[in-house]
Amino acid sequence: DGEIPWITSADIHGLKDIRPRKQITKSGIDSSATHLVPSGSLIVVTRVSLGKIALTNVPLCFSQDSQALVGNNLLIDPGYALYYLSIAVQAFKFENRGTTIAGVTKKQLAEVPFSFPPLPEQRRIVARIEELFTRLDAGIEALNIGATGRSPLLKRYRQSVLKAAFEGNLTAEWREAHKGELEPASVLLEKIKAERKNNPTRMGDPNTVHRRGDRPVAPTMDTSGLPELPEGWVWTRIGELYDIVGGGTPSTS
Repeated sequence: DGEIPWITSADIHGLKDIRPRKQITKSGIDSSATHLVPSGSLIVVTRVSLGKIALTNVPLCFSQDSQALVGNNLLIDPGYALYYLSIAVQAFKFENRGTTIAGVTKKQLAEVPFSFPPLPEQRRIVARIEELFTRLDAGIEALNIGATGRSPLLKRYRQSVLKAAFEGNLTAEWREAHKGELEPASVLLEKIKAERKNNPTRMGDPNTVHRRGDRPVAPTMDTSGLPELPEGWVWTRIGELYDIVGGGTPSTS
């Protein structure tokens, strides 16, 4: 009976579609393991409905079925991270298919490799993805393809668009046209690390109630098994970019 949205995995209906059904109070947050995370955070479902992910558009809390990634959206484009992780976190679902896994840990989530371009290119990639998805949706409607034929077709095309995006293929011409103008992602990554180190409180809405998440200290990343990236991009880990905070269910009493 509070005013703060509190969600479970069942409230996530799409990458940008969260529909909270319950609200909690400030005392509910203080007396439980949940966190209030700012707008622009990423909610990753790591237990029930493993692999779901969504971007928040309001501050909210969440159950123990999920983890939140809270970062500086001025240095990491939230749309880019959302689309990239929508593919990357599916690995958890396939790896754990048919097992009785309790869930994905913070450490496992923090270790997920992240293909990291310069910030202007992140924004350009998001624009191209959304442009192509919009064209696809319009084409599907124009052809009047029913729901049965639409789902597999959309899924295959969207997967191919995202694969091309995160290999740098969607922005190859744009990157060439702006050659020499872009600050390498390695420099951006160092800025993010420095800001996280120098700011003991969360970079975001100062009015958001937030308890600091874990910051795993990882060894040097082995990229030998990862695809080669375009010039100016770097491989990093989720834990280098985001604070990872857990959820909980407040008592009704």
